[in-house]
Amino acid sequence: MKWPPALIIPSALEDSQQFIDGTPESFICAITLRVMKEPALSVKSGRTYEREALQEWVEKKGTDPLNPSARMDVDDIAPNFAIRDLIEQHVAAVVRLPVLELSLIHI
Repeated sequence: MKWPPALIIPSALEDSQQFIDGTPESFICAITLRVMKEPALSVKSGRTYEREALQEWVEKKGTDPLNPSARMDVDDIAPNFAIRDLIEQHVAAVVRLPVLELSLIHI
């Protein structure tokens, strides 16, 4: 499966408690408690997590993080394009850059 590149969130913004507090809860990974850069959908539960954190969880425990009775493997993980686009728009609005310009920033 082809994954889009990870979102780039400026580190000063990413470490800002004000940014975290103003970010919709659905953009925050339940595992890392950080804004997701690579939103990954658990196709078993429909929940979204940070890709790397979800893959590590599934490889170690074989379950959905918020539903331990839902057995899953890494093939049950897919990119969540809709959430990724919304997070990208949110970050762009916070830093007041057009989405295209934000995707060109390499930090």
